[in-house]
Amino acid sequence: MTKDVTPYTIVAGNPAVPVAGEITESLLALDVYNWPQAKFDALQPFLCASDMETLIKASAEYEAN
Repeated sequence: MTKDVTPYTIVAGNPAVPVAGEITESLLALDVYNWPQAKFDALQPFLCASDMETLIKASAEYEAN
């Protein structure tokens, strides 16, 4: 039932069960799709990496400056 899967949610199994819910919440909280282009460009290397904590920290540092 893919229509019941929220954005960024990773599911596994049959029936599908959400996994990594904390990561999903973190991604949604970042609100990347509403970032200005300059922020997106500056943080793109962090978006392409697999370290969520570093991405969150970089986003907060960007906002602080």
